Amino acid sequence: MFINKFILVFLYFILYELICAKKLEEIFTCANETECDELMEEDILKETLSTVTENSYNIVSTSTNSFTYPTQTPKIQIIPTTQASYQIKYNNEIRNYGIHKKHSDICKCDLTVSSCDINCCCDQDCNDFHITVFSHCENYQTELFDKRYCYNKDFIQRNNTPFILEKLANNLFCILYDNLPPTYSVNNELNIKTEQDLRQAVNPNRLKWKWKDQLHVPEYNISSPYQDGDILWIVHNNYIRPFEILQSGFTELCSFKKTLKYLHEWKDKCLQTELVNTNKFLFPTTFNNFTIIASTHLLNETYIEVLDQVCPKNVCLALVSYYCTQSWKTCNNNTLLGSCFNGTCYNIVTGVKYLIVHNGTMGIKSVNVHFLISNVSQSFYQQFEVTHEWAELDKQNSFSLSGNPGYIVGKPIIIGTLKINKTNNMETRYINFNKTNSFLTLPIATRNGDCNSIDRYTLAFGEDVKLKCSVSIQTNNFSTVSCMELQNLTMHFLMQDSLFNVTQTDQYNIYISKTGNFSSNNTTDWVQILLDRIPQNVITGQMVNGLLRCSGLITSIHLNILYSTLANLETLTNYNILGIGITFSPEYNTSWSMCLSENCMNILKTDVVSYVTFHDISKPSKYYFVGGPNLDLTLPFDFFYPFLSSSTCIKSSVFLFNAILSVVLHISFY
Repeated sequence: MFINKFILVFLYFILYELICAKKLEEIFTCANETECDELMEEDILKETLSTVTENSYNIVSTSTNSFTYPTQTPKIQIIPTTQASYQIKYNNEIRNYGIHKKHSDICKCDLTVSSCDINCCCDQDCNDFHITVFSHCENYQTELFDKRYCYNKDFIQRNNTPFILEKLANNLFCILYDNLPPTYSVNNELNIKTEQDLRQAVNPNRLKWKWKDQLHVPEYNISSPYQDGDILWIVHNNYIRPFEILQSGFTELCSFKKTLKYLHEWKDKCLQTELVNTNKFLFPTTFNNFTIIASTHLLNETYIEVLDQVCPKNVCLALVSYYCTQSWKTCNNNTLLGSCFNGTCYNIVTGVKYLIVHNGTMGIKSVNVHFLISNVSQSFYQQFEVTHEWAELDKQNSFSLSGNPGYIVGKPIIIGTLKINKTNNMETRYINFNKTNSFLTLPIATRNGDCNSIDRYTLAFGEDVKLKCSVSIQTNNFSTVSCMELQNLTMHFLMQDSLFNVTQTDQYNIYISKTGNFSSNNTTDWVQILLDRIPQNVITGQMVNGLLRCSGLITSIHLNILYSTLANLETLTNYNILGIGITFSPEYNTSWSMCLSENCMNILKTDVVSYVTFHDISKPSKYYFVGGPNLDLTLPFDFFYPFLSSSTCIKSSVFLFNAILSVVLHISFY
């Protein structure tokens, strides 16, 4: 045994010497050849990236008027020692060892076609690389409970009621109502005479306020790349800071800040009341005058404190800014300078949208920021939105669903247009889905109350709403034609010209997706919008006693949407749309005062109103007990032949056999 161990140790030392000799040979060989320069540079860079930087955190506060926003900024000046761009390499072993791809016939969290949904392990568009950035496996299924029934699971974590809860055994029955007199009594008398008695009487498990200020300082993690839920970091004035934007707090005022997380969508609005130049959050430079760190582990001791050098572009990404005037659809990259004077602000930021293009654990690729620029003279709500998008996203084929399966409350309603092709006396019907106009929308008002000619309100499933805006026309030659122009403008906002060339209600070609996750353009997956009638342009205009009068106007519609829960009990949070109808308001007459001054224009103005009501027509669940199976017994034709004799013994046997057969059949049925 001793000899065997000695041989093993001897072989180990020989192997170690060979390995060392091999490494030395590689070093000397590489040092004498020019083609190894790239390899040496890569090794040096990897070695420097493995060292952890010691960060000293300071609390830096920036204020706007009376509100203070604390931020945590590690005090590091980020300066590169080399201009070599370091690329993140794909590593399938990065964290999340317990997260694996799942296969399911129904994947509720898969809400984007041709794109991987974050933390959706059953999404077939996600591969092993995508899963490395997941923090958990998402499941939209929520358990619904009915308090009238008993459970074998404890739902009360803490008894915060004056009643005593007593846990019984898991019996077959439970008590629904108890009319017995109370059997418990409480004695709250305590004899507290000393400070020690007081301490013993204090319940340490009782919830109480923590009076000490506990300021959480986030840590800058340089050991691994970004993962879902990690804090996004920016570089501003050579300091590393968390990526924060404004949000509402205890009030609607913009008094708090939101720390953005990697791959987390976010949307909010808050009230801006200080319209002065000292409020820096009114101007774009506050929201784009910094760079975003592409991946946290790229920024460490590779960068030292050397003046007149900056962070390389592949590590600290500059934001690409777009300025949108009055609407998100009219944007360009021309910088607009804003200012405030006497309570009125010009070209200030009323909305901010960040689009972060990422590649999972490979980090952030680019960041686009869109500013909504407007003029304001009173308090306004400043809107903020953050979205994430895969760098490999196929925008041509990708679009968002409203649920899977069935609609989710709060998701938009998907619409399509019926198309009919006739070839060789064959008629083919299918639904054309247009991604640029894929949701059911209604007219919405601008700041001054007029109907917005660019943006419309996207109706959400389960949302009962009433929307109102105003339309107007100007004329100096009032007639019936003027009233018809006003009616056409009204119907344009209400129906978006979908009634063009429609003379019968069954000709209306706008359809609604039944489930919000249609997989084909077959009409069976869609339901037609039903109209109560086709509005007739029987409109007249006349001047009566100095008034301009229009008769027969239709300015309102009412949408009734019928839906039900899915039949599957595991998907009670998802719904199907069974029918949708539009009811036009009755024709009514309206009048306006005539303009009396010379060369003035008559203004015809009316309100456009939209009502939406959702109706739940789900039927209560019914349970059916399945009956027993049918038993078909067949015997051969000569089975009873031996028992047909006239002997007494045989007759007894026949009787006994019949009795046994009856018992067997009885047992079989029960």
